[in-house]
Amino acid sequence: MYIVFVVADGGADLERYELRGFDEARGLLLQTALTLAVGEAAAEFEHRDLHWGNVLLRPTLTEEVAMRLRCGCEHRLRR
Repeated sequence: MYIVFVVADGGADLERYELRGFDEARGLLLQTALTLAVGEAAAEFEHRDLHWGNVLLRPTLTEEVAMRLRCGCEHRLRR
């Protein structure tokens, strides 16, 4: 099965986005990895074309993002 997501404004792709420091780069890496892990655990999601142009970024005012893996591990990322 294949799924295509279409979004009106998913943000700027990573190829064109200018990261504003180590903390933002770290957050990007952790959020991407954890999102893929949660998708894989919850729905056997597999991204077969992951590259810089497929990662969309949009700044947010959210202070914290929480993700829970099937093993019960919870990860909280602060802005």
